[in-house]
Order: sequence, then C-alpha cells, then structure tokens
Amino acid sequence: MKNISMVLQGLAAIAVLIAAVPLTLNQLDMRTQRNQVRERAVMHGSLADAAAKTDDHLLAAQSYADALALDPSNAAYRAGLLDANVTRILNDASVIKSDPLRLHAQLADTVTRMPNPSARILTAFGRVLQFRRQGEQAIARFEQAIKVDPKFADAHLYLGDAALKSKKLQTASTHLT
Repeated sequence: MKNISMVLQGLAAIAVLIAAVPLTLNQLDMRTQRNQVRERAVMHGSLADAAAKTDDHLLAAQSYADALALDPSNAAYRAGLLDANVTRILNDASVIKSDPLRLHAQLADTVTRMPNPSARILTAFGRVLQFRRQGEQAIARFEQAIKVDPKFADAHLYLGDAALKSKKLQTASTHLT
C-alpha cells in the first residue's frame, strides 16, 4: 500500500511538471515577442533620431510614430514626434493638409498637458487652428506664443496674418511691421 502511494505521488509530480512545461514555454515565447517588439521600436527610434539630425522631419515623424506604436509609453518617442511635427508645420504649412485632425489632437493634448508649452508649439498649434478655420482660437495661440517668447518672429508673422484675415487691421499692422 505504501509503495502504491509513493508511485501515485510520483505520477502526480510528473503530471504537474508536464502541465507546467507548456506554461513555461508560453512565457518564454511571450518574453521573446516583447523583446522583438522592443528591438523594433528601438530601430525605428534610432532611424527617427538620425532623420531628425539630417533635417528630414517627414521621415523623423513617420519613424517616431512607428516607434511609438510599438512602445506607447516611451516619452522620448512622443517628444521626438511632437518636435518633428512642429518643425514640419512651421517649415511648410501644407503638411497640415495631410492629417489636420490628428495634428490638432496631438497639439491640443500637448498644450493641455504641458505646464509651459514653448512658443514653437503654440505657434504650430495656431497654424493648425488657422488651417481648420478657427481664426479666433488661432489668434489666441499666437498671442500666447508671443507672451512666452516676444522675440519669436514666426508668432508675430502668423498673428499679423490671422489678424489681417479677421479684419483686425490695427493688430495686423502692429505684428507685421
């Protein structure tokens, strides 16, 4: 009887080990997949950094977006994407046409969350608002940008332009001269 009990205990232990092997293999597979995703995110992030250094802000924005899709909690990728998009908007406003709602959402989120957004970010946000025909809100963002950095010429230029389009000639004259 004692021998049967020991044999049953041994069989039970073997059954537990056999059941644990697939679980361990699944955990190993999941860890491998996470590492591969992390490596791909790093690769996209490195490409984005290199593109930003060579002033290819379109490639930088695309690569940061790809890296962020793989690693959504990475603050450096988020900051890089924001900087690339702001630079693209300030250099060529036609990029706003590609996806104005996404750019609006990204910049609105940034301005809301950041305690002190830069004049560049506020001006880019104003450009997006202006493109979306929200002139008064755009003017408010340009004015906010000027308060942050009174010497930021782009903010004065775009404020003057927006004021001119809104028939606020005195404001336009002040900022365009």
